[in-house]
This record gives sequence, C-alpha cells and structure tokens, in this order.
Amino acid sequence: SEHTGTLGTMLESIADYLRKQLETRQKVMASMAYPGIMLTLAVGVTIFMLTYVLPKFTPMFNRKGMKLPIATKVLMAASDSLLNYWYLWIIGIVALILAYVFGKRTEAGRKFLDKVMLNLPIIGPLTRKVIISRSMRTLGTMIGAGVSMLDALRLAAEVSGNIYYEQIWMHVLDQITQGKRVAESLGGSKLFPSTLIQMIASGEETGKLDKVLAKISVYYDREVDSSIKAATSMIEPILIVGMGGVVGTIAMGLLLPIFQLSKPSH
Repeated sequence: SEHTGTLGTMLESIADYLRKQLETRQKVMASMAYPGIMLTLAVGVTIFMLTYVLPKFTPMFNRKGMKLPIATKVLMAASDSLLNYWYLWIIGIVALILAYVFGKRTEAGRKFLDKVMLNLPIIGPLTRKVIISRSMRTLGTMIGAGVSMLDALRLAAEVSGNIYYEQIWMHVLDQITQGKRVAESLGGSKLFPSTLIQMIASGEETGKLDKVLAKISVYYDREVDSSIKAATSMIEPILIVGMGGVVGTIAMGLLLPIFQLSKPSH
C-alpha cells in the first residue's frame, strides 16, 4: 500500500477488518454468557443439595433400616463421594483442564477438540460460519491490499483457528502453486458450501475476487448473528429443563423414602 500510494485506504480497511473481528468475537462471547451462568448455577445447586441437604436426611434413612429406592441410593453414593473424596474430584477437574490446555498444543489433541467443536449439535454450525466469515474477510482484505495470493492463503489458514480449515487452506495453497484456481481447489471440501465455492469461482472469472469475498464475509456475518440468536433461544430452555431435571431428581430421591416412612405399617 505504501508503494502504490493507497496507505490511507488500506489502513481504513484494516481498521474495519479488526472492528468486525472484534464484533464477531463479542457477539459469540455474549451469547455464551447466559448459558454459562445457568450451567454454573445448576452445578452449584447440585453440589449444595448433595453436600448439605441430603446428608441431613441420610442418618434418618439409615436408622429406619428401610429399603431405599435406586435413585436415593445413587444420590447417597454421589453425596458420599463428594464429602469424603472431594480431593479426588478436584484432582480430576484439574487433570481435565491440564489435558485440554496441553492437548491443544498437540496435533492429535487439536484434531480431536476441533472435530468436536465442528460437530456439536448447536455450537457446530455457528463455529463453521464464524470460521468461514473470518477466513473470507482475511483473504479478501489481503488480496484487495495487493498481498500475493500465496501469502493471503497462509493468513487465511492462520486466522481460521481450526486445524481442519487450516489443512484445507494449505491444500488450496499447494494447488495454487500447481496452477489451479481457489474455487477448483475447494471443490472437494465438505466444510465449504457449494454455493460459496460457486461465488468464489465467479469472482475469479470476473477478476473481482476481493469484492466477492468481502460480500461473502458480510453474508456470513449476518448468518452468525441469526445463528447466535437461534442458538441462544435453544440453549436457554434446554439448560432450564436440564437444571429442573437435576433438582427434581434430587428432590424425588429425598421425598420417596419420606413417603415410605409416612405410610402406615401393616
């Protein structure tokens, strides 16, 4: 841009690019805030019920020598493990966190985690759209700035944040060096919709690839917005039902033996 005298225009494009990236990240984080709070509350209530409420009833159940329902036995076993083996739970949680952190640094770990993210019921489609939007915006911005196609493809691979999309972009880069086009190289990929590949092909044929990529990124930004709203509207009732189910199961585990005690003996 400095060589061509378009530095001012390019700086505006970079600022717009970074702003859109930040907006997308903020939207995703905001959409996960409420489910995160609900999940934390559900775990907190469950731990409170198992470690404080249930132990109040356990001596009474044991003194009566009554036959307890299976649900109550399971809850009592869970309560006992939390009270007497809490350190094992902490060790297990720390081990999972460390496995995630260090697993992300290995290729096998990244493949497993990234595959899980792409195939989750609600989060998966949203993740794909965010990655495609980010990659297309980066590729279009770099090409429009006069960056070589090979360097632009490397940057698109880096910003994708998913090893499977990185591999696809690096495959495209390899195919480009052999004289093929971007759309042709993406043809066999299942991670990019066929309509998107057709749009890229038309952009390459008309010589307006950067503008087409910019329009694709705008379209997927809108798709991300609608997906976030849909995901939030679906996750909220699922978490509420799940939280109600957990609390209800614990309550029933407590109440069933009490009902048995209240029955007159024959």
